[in-house]
Amino acid sequence: MNNNEGHEGLNKFDVASFLEQVNTLRVGNQEFTSRLVEADIESDYGIAVAVALAHRTTNIEFTMQEDMNDGTTPTIEFTHAGRDMKDDNSERQYLDSRELGNNLRRHPFIQSMGRSRTHIDIPVIVLQLDRDAAILLDQHYNARSLKDMILIVQNSARFDEHPSGMMCNNQLMARPLSPLKEALSAVLQHLGGILPPHLGYDPLRKHVTHDWLWSVGSHPLSFTSTGLRYTTIQRDALARSYVLDAMDSAIDVLNMGIRKLEGTRTTHRMYDHVATAKKTLVLFSDIIGILRTMSHSAYSLDFQLSVDKISVLQGVAKEFLEIATDLATSHEAMQCIGRDRDERSPHVTPLLFTSGVIAAVAIIYTIIPLFTRKKERRLTY
Repeated sequence: MNNNEGHEGLNKFDVASFLEQVNTLRVGNQEFTSRLVEADIESDYGIAVAVALAHRTTNIEFTMQEDMNDGTTPTIEFTHAGRDMKDDNSERQYLDSRELGNNLRRHPFIQSMGRSRTHIDIPVIVLQLDRDAAILLDQHYNARSLKDMILIVQNSARFDEHPSGMMCNNQLMARPLSPLKEALSAVLQHLGGILPPHLGYDPLRKHVTHDWLWSVGSHPLSFTSTGLRYTTIQRDALARSYVLDAMDSAIDVLNMGIRKLEGTRTTHRMYDHVATAKKTLVLFSDIIGILRTMSHSAYSLDFQLSVDKISVLQGVAKEFLEIATDLATSHEAMQCIGRDRDERSPHVTPLLFTSGVIAAVAIIYTIIPLFTRKKERRLTY
């Protein structure tokens, strides 16, 4: 989805290069199709309202190049609301990605998209803005990945008005005018949760860590390069994410079916019904075998074989759950009409009572003669 304000001379988003790289992420029998829809923010009321409600203004002061050349330590000055700052360029405009996404979800075009087990529509929304100053997403990003869409902002600001806040060899690193690099990174994050290699997580402190020694390579996830092509590492990481997610989902479905079977009593009448559904054991064995095959192939870095097994695993797990649900439903129906009781249960209680009485009488007749013999011996002495 392309949003354009219609100004002449505005650099457009490189859709061809974007789709070319995204198509390289296909694995197995996946198929990627794209559809380009252009809209004018001045005529599309829904988009205009979404952008207006997500627009934010903040005071951020970046380190300027002349400050580094002077050898002085730059200072950051804060001002209260209503006061003018010394540098007018310190006022930065940005779009709140969460607010923008929440409002765009109400757009009829977004609501018309579907999602199923075998098909998913991912809206990639490109906002092409012609402003004097750069407008980013969440103050620092050209592209962001949300749970159900990808947001991209194409700016027309100059390099010196588009700083990244990072330095290399005492030189300020300008953010590229084209958001293609960050857009490709957002696609990886959306499809498989692939993050830049320099990001980590500290479980003790419970926050994200940054180790810039790992920001290596020329690819979209590297912040210290300008690479615009996915590498084999990113493709393998994406395939691994697909495999792990499919295995986790299949195990959840399998456990759900097992819990349904655990709540079913194995009475005499239910046994007749279960005997016709012995396929559950076969399906359970098949699921375990597929999981082992996928784990072994993934361990051998043969992600192609693992991805090919995903659809088979999902189908077998779904069939297992359906049969387990049918057995549980049949038990509930029999319980409602009182047919789940064992026909032999009325005869069990009388038999046990009779056996207990006979055993008690036998014990009494066995113990009483012993006491009488002891008394007779005492009288003889």
